Amino acid sequence: SFLVNIDVCTHCGHLDIGENNSAEFAGKTYDGVGVIYGLAQESVFRDPRPACGAIVGMLTNFNLQNPVHVRLRNDLGEANYQFLSKNDVPADDGSPCRFLIT
Repeated sequence: SFLVNIDVCTHCGHLDIGENNSAEFAGKTYDGVGVIYGLAQESVFRDPRPACGAIVGMLTNFNLQNPVHVRLRNDLGEANYQFLSKNDVPADDGSPCRFLIT
């Protein structure tokens, strides 16, 4: 086995909404949190979307008919899925990073 070190600030999709703005995704509003890991927005004219597609989709809108969602939920474990699908996990600076943790 080997260890891989990835710089999540540049590798993982993230949305910087700034401190005085807000973004809405999957029925949840993020107000002035700064950076949201796992969401992206190509343009101010488009809505935020999952940057880590399947993981974010599985946590925000689980579809039993989607085999990728089912596999990811099984890999994550039911207790972890229940927690991460309902709770934000803040980083040290307060920015939500539950999608990154998953």
